[in-house]
Amino acid sequence: MKTKILTGALALALAVVAPYSSQAKKREATQPMYSPAPSHAMTSPSPLASKAQRPLPFHGRISVIDAHGKKFALVSRAGTGRTFVITDQTLISKLGNRAKFSDLAKGEEIRGSYWKRPDGTLEVKTLRVGPPTVAEKQAKEHLKTRVKEKAAEKKSQY
Repeated sequence: MKTKILTGALALALAVVAPYSSQAKKREATQPMYSPAPSHAMTSPSPLASKAQRPLPFHGRISVIDAHGKKFALVSRAGTGRTFVITDQTLISKLGNRAKFSDLAKGEEIRGSYWKRPDGTLEVKTLRVGPPTVAEKQAKEHLKTRVKEKAAEKKSQY
């Protein structure tokens, strides 16, 4: 008796579920389950739209300068080396003042941000030469305190 009831329940369950699963397979084959809402990002793709294309930070000391190719090599504190390319759009500053590529010297401490091009080259966006200025140090400390304050606010909410 119990087996007849279980068999009947199983047959009923399959009869109810089977049409829905075949419809889902047809829908998956023809179109996605949902249609994303159109947005300006989707209509006009930007090369800088993805997270991977945001400027990345770097810091270290200049090890080699190529004046003709407007390139320099950087050795970080960890001992790794990378080659960066300077363009006309690169903003260069030395000790807080505007500078030129010709103002760079081997062994100088540098920091800044760069884009990674699709071909693998590292294009410098901003380049700051020399030790951090007082204003940069103050801005960094201010940012640290804001982060700590926000973390404290989140903890107090829970």
